Amino acid sequence: MNETKRKLAFLVSSSGQPYAAGNVVLGINKYMPVNFDYDILVYYNSFAENDIVALQKISHVITHPFSLPADFIEQVTYKMDKNSRFSTPGGLMCFSHFEIFKLLDMYQKVVWLDTDMSIQGNIDAIMDFNGFCITDDGEWTVRSQFKKNAVINGYDMDKSAVCTAIIVTDDSLPYKDLYYWCYAKAIEYAEYLINPDQAVINLALQEFKIIPNIIDKNIWQCITFGTHVHAAKIAHFGYIWKPWTESKIIKHFPEWYRTHLEWLKLGGSDFPGRASMDLNNNLSPGDFAVNDLNEKKMDTDRKSKSNKPIKKNVKWLLKCILKALIPKSWRKKLKTYFTRDLNRKVAHLSKRLDGLPNDHNNLSDKLERLNNYHYSKCMNLIGGRLDFYLIALQIQSYYSNQGRYNALDSDGKKIVDFISSDEFCRDLISQRVYKPDDHLNYFIKNHYPDNFPHMVHPWINLSDVQVYSHDDGCYVLYEGRKVFLKNDVEAARRYWHLLMSEQLPEHPHCYLEEGGDFNIHCKDIIADIGAAEGFFAIKHLDKIKHAYIFESEESWFSLLQKTYAPYRDKVTLIKGFVGDGAESISLDEYFKNIEKPTFIKIDVEGAEGSVLRSMTGLLENPNLPMRLAICTYHRQEDAPYIESLLGTRFEKKYSSSYFWHMPDPMPPFLRRGVMRATKKVEKEEEE
Repeated sequence: MNETKRKLAFLVSSSGQPYAAGNVVLGINKYMPVNFDYDILVYYNSFAENDIVALQKISHVITHPFSLPADFIEQVTYKMDKNSRFSTPGGLMCFSHFEIFKLLDMYQKVVWLDTDMSIQGNIDAIMDFNGFCITDDGEWTVRSQFKKNAVINGYDMDKSAVCTAIIVTDDSLPYKDLYYWCYAKAIEYAEYLINPDQAVINLALQEFKIIPNIIDKNIWQCITFGTHVHAAKIAHFGYIWKPWTESKIIKHFPEWYRTHLEWLKLGGSDFPGRASMDLNNNLSPGDFAVNDLNEKKMDTDRKSKSNKPIKKNVKWLLKCILKALIPKSWRKKLKTYFTRDLNRKVAHLSKRLDGLPNDHNNLSDKLERLNNYHYSKCMNLIGGRLDFYLIALQIQSYYSNQGRYNALDSDGKKIVDFISSDEFCRDLISQRVYKPDDHLNYFIKNHYPDNFPHMVHPWINLSDVQVYSHDDGCYVLYEGRKVFLKNDVEAARRYWHLLMSEQLPEHPHCYLEEGGDFNIHCKDIIADIGAAEGFFAIKHLDKIKHAYIFESEESWFSLLQKTYAPYRDKVTLIKGFVGDGAESISLDEYFKNIEKPTFIKIDVEGAEGSVLRSMTGLLENPNLPMRLAICTYHRQEDAPYIESLLGTRFEKKYSSSYFWHMPDPMPPFLRRGVMRATKKVEKEEEE
């Protein structure tokens, strides 16, 4: 494990049920050692202000408003069964399970807990779990997580499934790859998902050859009708009854209710309908609980089973009626039409790809046609051609909006126009390659090599990157100064190699303009927002007047302290999130009584808009010269949104080229890398 990271985080995620999240959070603190260092991250949406305040009163808690990317939601809900309970805004929060992998960047170990749980015993043993720890899912298989008509090739679908109510992970896993893979597969298999997050994670274990450590479900997430539920450390209300819907559940699990009363004392919201329940505060569990709940489950099961013969008889009756009404010859034609072999469909599609019209008016029709050809099945038969074609169509579709298309510069329009051409389709079909990346590289090298330099240029040689290891950690020498990196020599080498490649002038991630005016000037005051390892300021220490370096991640901040220890007269380190949130650092407030920054670099993983909203005073000051280097590639709409925030006060231009953006769980559109903005300073008129 990486010792520079914080040790442990619990992730609790909820939409519209703050009382459930609050109960789990209070339970964690009650049953974890008092002197142990850990964070409880609460990802939420649709919480009232009083609930957020109540959560923030609880020790160890860090609240974080959470929403999935709009493009991800659009794609998943388009494919997903509209009757699925997971297609609602609240149901979609199940995909926040995948955020445990992203958090492993900051923590050695991350624990996911569902919010329909009651913690009722010491859980400190979690710290002894290593790798990927999870409970089994009883009699259920991987196949049972998907619809019956699902065709999921390449996986053992009859393998016993695991249950994602509690997951313990550590940073020995390939967590970055897991994060992006899970979101991508959620989109790919959306139409087949029954238990969305659980289905994808079961496949991920096979894809990444992870052998899970199965922990005892009778201890760590005992279902409410389990025989040993009252002796379990965690009771899981995983069936259809929850404490906030059934008074009988509350009476059987008084620990949950007592914790709920603590939540109310903090000012948190009550669950709907409690006033009408027959409850009191002197509840205690009894042996009757398990039998009573089992009986209720059995009664539900009996009703479910009794409906099956009725459904079967109705189906048989309808079949008889159709036989009587439709002649045999027509029935045969209909059967042939509806059961046409998929291989024939794919062959037909592949022949016609280059013949489909490519003008913008027909893009939505083409996308619909491709979706109707069972995307995942086609992929196994015609390989990356369809996949890459679909990527191209998504780009075309996005830029079919004339406003978006007109916002592109000549390079961007050139790319979109070519992808929209018949030549592109013919070229695609003629290539005998089967991976999207192969098509992408072929396209770049043979048509527009200058538009995607970050993918085709022979950057700095990895072997030329020198990483030094010493008692105080790993570091590189940059402009003659030590820059400390995370303690893995090979990982540090690859990281620095990528970082330096990104700062070559032709790369879209390059912050500064080589040989141009958009650069660091003598006596500049720098504010580096989202500094990470802190390379940006250290290069210019001899030139600048002062640097204010902001970083929220503990693992990076501890390294920044080592890197900048010799330069404290010129550098101020500030730990925390910068933005317009209640708990964030406002730049207007921070620089209120000190000399203002003249150059600000903002690279904060998609929160750039929040940072800019926290510095409206600095932006609007007509007499303050300022240059801004702002990353605009994290979200698809960042560039136009940030342009609108800056308005006409700034002259704006962009770094070279575009990102063909594919890592996110969303369509891979063209994105600008870094906006370089220079304020138009009003000069006082001479008298």
